[in-house]
Amino acid sequence: MPAPLLVRQIAQIRFLGYGGVALVLLVAGTSSYSALALAWCVLTPLCITRLASSFRRRGILRVHLVEAALTSAVFAAAGVHSVLLLTTFAMLSIGATAQAGFVFATRVCLVSVLGVLFGVRAGAGPPPCAPEWLAGYCLVLVAACALLLAHVAWQQGKWGRRQRREVLERALLLERYLPEPVSQQFDQEPGGKVRRRWMTVAFVDLVGFTELTEAMAAEEMDPLLDGFVEVTAATTREHGGYIAKVIGDGALLAFEEAGREQAAGGAFGCCLALASALAAVSTMLDNMGTPCVVEVRAGIASGFCSVGEWGAGERLEFSVMGRPVNLASRLQELAQPGAVLVCERTASLLSDVVSLSGVETAWLKGIGEVSYRRVS
Repeated sequence: MPAPLLVRQIAQIRFLGYGGVALVLLVAGTSSYSALALAWCVLTPLCITRLASSFRRRGILRVHLVEAALTSAVFAAAGVHSVLLLTTFAMLSIGATAQAGFVFATRVCLVSVLGVLFGVRAGAGPPPCAPEWLAGYCLVLVAACALLLAHVAWQQGKWGRRQRREVLERALLLERYLPEPVSQQFDQEPGGKVRRRWMTVAFVDLVGFTELTEAMAAEEMDPLLDGFVEVTAATTREHGGYIAKVIGDGALLAFEEAGREQAAGGAFGCCLALASALAAVSTMLDNMGTPCVVEVRAGIASGFCSVGEWGAGERLEFSVMGRPVNLASRLQELAQPGAVLVCERTASLLSDVVSLSGVETAWLKGIGEVSYRRVS
């Protein structure tokens, strides 16, 4: 619960308790010490509430300990009846429980006892006879303070539940920006440790997207691009992978199944499924009066990649990096529309299930000469 609101609610318990005691002293007080206790009941809640609004939490708790000790000493010195003194103990403990829990309430009781012992030694002698109605009145007063405490606890619980719900909603919203395996890994390793894993990665690119953007208005293009990301995410998930990054009209897909053959097969199957899905998109655009061929070209590579949190300070990114990522990107650039190129390592994993072309070589920027194969 926000500190200012909690201070106001604790002040309600304090004013009720001191006000109730002041009423007894006003009606049944018999000595000049009673006048001192009455003045204390009037001034203390005003001063403590003002101090509590200007201190931090640790300082506020210290103020309440001093308040409990001095209040007990003043009341004991004034010779108030033991029933009223116990009532004061109860109200101070209730306020302390609402402020910081039962452990702090125990400390308040201890300093209150010390205050009473000091007040008795410097006091006005034995207390006067208590009115017959005092016990019942004090019981009602303590019950009223307890009800206020229950209300404060209910408000704290309600505020806590609302905070947890807001945090959960924010977390669910943020999870939409992270692939599921990545968010799960982040939950397991909150420090964002970088881990090295064998993966098959695929770079897929929308061929014809640039021409399509020139033929369609921006408000028509947004749903199409959103649909591409949604279809890509669903198709990738069906084949055991996830979208590691979306870059303009392309995406980096990552597959890290338990077996290397399964990861490579998932990446290849995903690229074929995306090609089929986008063929349906092209048909839909033709029916809408916007003739445009949208195809997928892809590059697939396998190897060890680093997965984790990158960056520092205010800018962090959870991503996949490594030579296979760069190789897949360059192979995608080399591929013709509708083609899928795979590196030699991936080809060896797919040789039993996919028909591949002969070995070809190319000089790729930033990598050098590499061998690759085309999917027939």
